[in-house]
Amino acid sequence: MILFIMKRYPQNSILFLLPSVKIGGGNRVVFELANGLIEKYPVEIWYPRGSGECYYKTASGLQVRAIGLSGGGLIIRAVNVILLFLLINLSANRFKHIISTGQMFGPLLLFIRREPIYNFIQADDFQIFSDLALLRNNFFYGLYKILTFLSYRYPNVRYIFNSRHTYRRFLFNSKRDCIPPALVRPGVNPGVFNHPPGQNKTRKNKVHLAYLARFHPVKGLQTMITAFDLLPENIRRQISVTLVTPDNLDDYDIPREWHLESPPNDTALAGILNCSDLFVSTSLSEGFGLPALEAMACGCAVILSENGGCSEYARPGHNCLTYRPGDSRSLAKHIMRLVNDKKIRRHISAQGIITSKYFLWLRSQEELSRILNDGKF
Repeated sequence: MILFIMKRYPQNSILFLLPSVKIGGGNRVVFELANGLIEKYPVEIWYPRGSGECYYKTASGLQVRAIGLSGGGLIIRAVNVILLFLLINLSANRFKHIISTGQMFGPLLLFIRREPIYNFIQADDFQIFSDLALLRNNFFYGLYKILTFLSYRYPNVRYIFNSRHTYRRFLFNSKRDCIPPALVRPGVNPGVFNHPPGQNKTRKNKVHLAYLARFHPVKGLQTMITAFDLLPENIRRQISVTLVTPDNLDDYDIPREWHLESPPNDTALAGILNCSDLFVSTSLSEGFGLPALEAMACGCAVILSENGGCSEYARPGHNCLTYRPGDSRSLAKHIMRLVNDKKIRRHISAQGIITSKYFLWLRSQEELSRILNDGKF
């Protein structure tokens, strides 16, 4: 342990701090950034042991460290968080930049005794737990909101945002207007998510629809189920739905016609998207909404809820169709339109491919590098 603390890191070394490494969009963004930045900087990712198994692909040289004691249970996890922050303070001067992401760590950043700490905000932190799927009751949700609001006053914290929507929500929630819009937008890996030249998705007996589902109510799975029930029988017979999820969805009444898939990696997910004509997103709120952009890169005609974060890339009627979050009837109408109209389907698909080329991980890594090297907030 002493040797680990005393290890000397080069001047521009970066530490990413995560509350867990469970499957999720925010964690995935961190691993994508770290995998690219490792070519220029020494990069490490730390997280408390016992908060999930790491299934993310890591580039050569990237250090991913689980800090703390082995074992499960709430007490062990709490002890590991304490040990993680203790170790950060003991070795904080060894890193040039420390970047935290994940809502649960925001209120704890005051306990890192150095300046600055970067808080990478990737969602509306006040609303992300409003469905109570994780915090379970209103008391804990209210306590979380109070602590999060107080954390927005920490003098040692600077902020990075994944979209202009997230930035605007932060200004509204924090009641602060002096925070600069330091943006690091997610990107697409074109080596994985792409539309092979010459592939024609319309030469099929059925229209294939891909849908990425999570168990959190805020992700809107029930909206998709209801919209499917509203479709006329002749339209349902023309559609093959592939539901992609890493979660247990037993609490939902999934239509028997849907095919469930749990792809183990991005390559498998891209394979599903490349075989799909349509992609549907139903989130009530998103900080950015990367899966829809990856679906665009794979040539899917995308239908999006107006979830906030997608405004970074969504151009309704041009590269996607949009509807009000939770409006199953409008979603059903959009599905029917794209099933029946090959011309608009091809147009939206083609424009989506073009849009995706403007959002690459290389650009994301360059945005983060500029922010860290500038240091003028």
